[in-house]
Amino acid sequence: MDDEALIEGCPRLFHVTETGAWPSIRRRGLLSTSALLDLFSLPEPLRSQIEAQPRLRDAVLEDPHVGRVVIRDNRPLRPHILRSCLKGSVSDWCRLLNARVFFWASERRLRNHLRARGHRGQARDILVVDTRRLLARHRDSISLCAFNSGSALYPNAPRRGAHSFLPVDVYPFDRYRVRQGASEAVAEVCVAHGLIDIEAVVSTVHAVACDGNMRMIWSSDSRICHQQLHDSSDGADSSTLDFAR
Repeated sequence: MDDEALIEGCPRLFHVTETGAWPSIRRRGLLSTSALLDLFSLPEPLRSQIEAQPRLRDAVLEDPHVGRVVIRDNRPLRPHILRSCLKGSVSDWCRLLNARVFFWASERRLRNHLRARGHRGQARDILVVDTRRLLARHRDSISLCAFNSGSALYPNAPRRGAHSFLPVDVYPFDRYRVRQGASEAVAEVCVAHGLIDIEAVVSTVHAVACDGNMRMIWSSDSRICHQQLHDSSDGADSSTLDFAR
């Protein structure tokens, strides 16, 4: 797969974070879970409890000098299902996930995430990233995944292992494009460790209220920074939003 094919199929990428997190992310960067644990110097065994096993609940890290962050649970990783579809150990898989920052590669996958039972009715912020800018600055740190790597809910969950995360050059885009269409050929775009220069690749940031209403709270184009975005259908459906702007 070449860069232009990825840009054409997935021109914008989407990262969902805690509401109100954008000022901290702008200041410190968008960091993976492992990078956050480094930042907070979390000791063992607390570190492994967060990093090396599925989290049943959110983990809150607080430090008077560093601040406060919330690391989301990953309850969709059911250990007994994960073991059945995994090449390697559960702890290795969790460490692989926690070493990366994840972006949904399509608006449909973003909407599905917002509709999921564990996320409905929760306030969130959405970072919209320009794929071309991301590739220009972080290509060597990027890997692609063909499925939701943070979910193993049912017995037919995709087989997975370290091979599930592939560099852009070797990702079998044409195979998935034939099966699923260009816009769905990639499920996740991942960046190792994190993006310190996140503001350089973000196009817009949107606040999602508990009732599903959305508004733009930041834009790389200051002329539209205060544009209000609203979903007029149901509370979890963001299909009317114009993320292309």
